[in-house]
Formats: sequence, C-alpha cells, structure tokens
Amino acid sequence: VAAIAGIPGAIFFAGIWLAVLHFLWHGYRNTRFSQNDRALCIAAFLGAGAFLITSMIEATFADEEVREVLMFVWAVGLAVVYKGSSKRSQTA
Repeated sequence: VAAIAGIPGAIFFAGIWLAVLHFLWHGYRNTRFSQNDRALCIAAFLGAGAFLITSMIEATFADEEVREVLMFVWAVGLAVVYKGSSKRSQTA
C-alpha cells in the first residue's frame, strides 16, 4: 500500500485495519452479546487476521474478489457490533 499510495495512504490503511480489529475484539469481549454474536465477532477477527498474515507473503489484495471476501468477513463481525451498539442506545 505504501508503494502505491505513499506514507499517508499506508497510515490510513493501517488505521482502518486497527479500527476494524479493535471493534471486532471488543465485540468478542462484550458479555452483553449472545454467544452466537460473540462467535461471529471472533470468527471475523480471526478471518481478518488470516487475510492480514497472507498479505505479508503474497499480493492477496491485488484481486478484487479477495478484497470483496474480506469486506464480507468484516461486515459479518461489524454487523454484530453495530447491532449491539444500537440496542444499548435504545435502552439508555
């Protein structure tokens, strides 16, 4: 990413990854969520980690299809976090 977008692009890319992993990890750690919701969060966290690790040795993000699968994995976990945050705001 840094070779194509420069240092600001690499910082932005790393920030997106850190934000998503942060939300997925805290979604997994949140005891207010059901067991199934927490399982989806940790599955998305581990799936994103697998994508991140494979991208270190191969250009996995060069293909559009691979990026689309990653966005789906993120969406599964982040939907749980988003759904849980809307429930908390309704009860408050």
